Amino acid sequence: MTSPGPVQHGSKRPILVFVVSLCVMLGLLQLVLAADVVTEKVIPAYLRGWARACAATLSVFGEGASAVETAVNSPRYSINIKRGCDAIQPTALLIFGVLAAPVRWRLKIPGLLVGTAFMMVMNLVRVVSLFYVGIHFPTAFDTMHEDVWQAVFIILSVLSWGAWAVWAARRTANPPRARE
Repeated sequence: MTSPGPVQHGSKRPILVFVVSLCVMLGLLQLVLAADVVTEKVIPAYLRGWARACAATLSVFGEGASAVETAVNSPRYSINIKRGCDAIQPTALLIFGVLAAPVRWRLKIPGLLVGTAFMMVMNLVRVVSLFYVGIHFPTAFDTMHEDVWQAVFIILSVLSWGAWAVWAARRTANPPRARE
């Protein structure tokens, strides 16, 4: 009977590097988001952009919505896009997870582009759905806004990263062959 050999202590190093990198990036994001120029200029402009995108989407559905600053108004209902309704943190979690992963950059780029686009589309779905919840089920608005959609967004972020990680791991294990 032979011994399996010494335990490789370095085998957990990529996981440690991933976790530390992810935590550092998330910490730096919090510092950036707390900066005066970001809270006073960047975030308000970003929220106004979300309000315009939501109003345009609702208008496609015949709501006749318009955006005034961060408010989305229609004859039937109005909502206000605030911090937390911007998808910044769940999207950042996905982006930083991709960036921290120990794979080649050519595999990270699709995760960054597709993942960010997916999270932005889902945030538009979230805000538009909350608009309709406000019209049809106003007593459920707070629960949908604060409990359901916040949890869904964290789950979407983690599942999106997981789907990308599986895809990237498969591409790393079985790289595509060059065309002959």
